[in-house]
Amino acid sequence: HLAGSLARFWYIRGDLREGRRFLERALNVPGAGARTAQRARALHGISTLTFRLADYGLARQQVEEALSIRVEQGGLVGVGDSTLMLANTLFGQGDYSAAESTYERARALADSVGNLNNKALILGNLASINYSRGDYAIAKRRYREALDLWRGLGNQFQSAWALQNLGFLSVNTAEFEEGRAFLEEALESFRELGERRGIAWTLSKLGNIANDTGDNV
Repeated sequence: HLAGSLARFWYIRGDLREGRRFLERALNVPGAGARTAQRARALHGISTLTFRLADYGLARQQVEEALSIRVEQGGLVGVGDSTLMLANTLFGQGDYSAAESTYERARALADSVGNLNNKALILGNLASINYSRGDYAIAKRRYREALDLWRGLGNQFQSAWALQNLGFLSVNTAEFEEGRAFLEEALESFRELGERRGIAWTLSKLGNIANDTGDNV
């Protein structure tokens, strides 16, 4: 279904508002209300755009409808994708307890269909919940597990962000040398990828290490 497929195009391009307007129109044309796989795909797609626009409550409503249709139809891949997206909206709303339990359901679904990409995303987000709670040892283990999966998948972009997360965590627990090593590796990848946001954040944290350790050379 064209509308659902286009959501990824707009997501990557960053044309989030244009994409959401198009999908809203597509979801409201006569006959579009039928609970079909096409409607579920379009709803899932629009929820990803709405999430990126930080409208977490609306994104949650959209993906909940997508998920309910997919559960009715029984496709584990789609159910897994929408369960993960639902967890993301709960995380965005700051409901970490509900997000955590939903991520765990999504992880079980990812394992059942062998979706390593989703599993890596889930582990990273669970680690961030642990991090926010001060459960640093669990957070570090999960970030490392996510990093191993991303490396196995050959995903340099996600590997770099996982390294950055590990670096930030290490710095915040005063493990400065380990943090520096993670961040320098992340920085190398961000530069190769031309990921300016990653470069800026990593350089800033490396500067913090230099200040905290007196290594300002």
